[in-house]
Amino acid sequence: MSLNINTFSGWPGEPEWMRELRSRARTEMAGLPWPGRRNEDWERTDIASFQIENRVLGSATQETVQAGSPLAGFSGRLVLQGGSVVSVWLKPELAAQGVRLVSLREAVIGGTATAKPDALATVLETVMSGAEVKLPALHAVLVEAGAVLLIPGNLVVEEPFLLELEETRTNVLASPQLILWAGRSSQATVVVRRKSAASLDATVNSAAFASLDDGAVLNWIDVQEYGTRVEWIDHSRAHLGRDANLFHWNACLGGNTVKTSLRVDLNGEGASLRAHGLYFGVNDQHKDLRIVQNHASPRTSSNALYKGAVRDRARTVFQGLIEVQPQAFQTDAYLSNKNLVLTDGARADSL
Repeated sequence: MSLNINTFSGWPGEPEWMRELRSRARTEMAGLPWPGRRNEDWERTDIASFQIENRVLGSATQETVQAGSPLAGFSGRLVLQGGSVVSVWLKPELAAQGVRLVSLREAVIGGTATAKPDALATVLETVMSGAEVKLPALHAVLVEAGAVLLIPGNLVVEEPFLLELEETRTNVLASPQLILWAGRSSQATVVVRRKSAASLDATVNSAAFASLDDGAVLNWIDVQEYGTRVEWIDHSRAHLGRDANLFHWNACLGGNTVKTSLRVDLNGEGASLRAHGLYFGVNDQHKDLRIVQNHASPRTSSNALYKGAVRDRARTVFQGLIEVQPQAFQTDAYLSNKNLVLTDGARADSL
């Protein structure tokens, strides 16, 4: 498989550390293989189905962000269309308390989300860490747009934030990135909605990272409603501090060929994860979902419950893994996936 990533030059005016990160990602990518059947978590999904070599790279053109309109029942809203964030709205009282909701490009170039560029670089590099195949590094090279949400410590935000990611470009290889930061003892809910026109033909290679400081509580709801000609790959990770609590709810409804991976590292003592997933396969859809619950500290807990239904000629694959490190004594972990096969010809695998 060939893909000329050297034609992607990055954002106009991006800082040196971002250019260096893209360069390191190119080097990392060169030393890794494309996914194949020798990779355990790719045994049942064909990389060729994602049509990566046939796609056009996204372009990092100038981004113009408009002030969005208030949305009842929400604390803020960010809209990403194609390769750019087009509008952002945030309640003024939350902005005054230190909440930041900005485009990834603004955070990197303008430094408005954080005064620590090293922290952003570390987050973006985390997508690549431990990768066995090219795709995470490919995302890091080509990341073109995204959102950053920062909740300061000790702040409880009652109403959710809405992040709308709409792909609008035909035949593109898109690489959006989400970064969610929940400060010490903060509480917040974020709703991510991924969508496209029903007829759009494209490939999305996305990534997301959530960092929960000690005692933080984050509800992360992620709904995917792409059209059935969109191929979707996603690399999501979360790091949980001491006594942090993450609720991750995912609905995988659209897309043609889908391959998602969620890894949650319970790094702090007493950290807790609840992960609920819902997925459907119809017609010729192929959906491959993977979750890793990594317990790295004492007295951590995780509970993952997924449910899927499949019909027609569709196929679903669910892969779940619980990792318990030697120091993670008194771990409490649970993982369950339940499938419903509705018609002959459909197939559901649970590993």
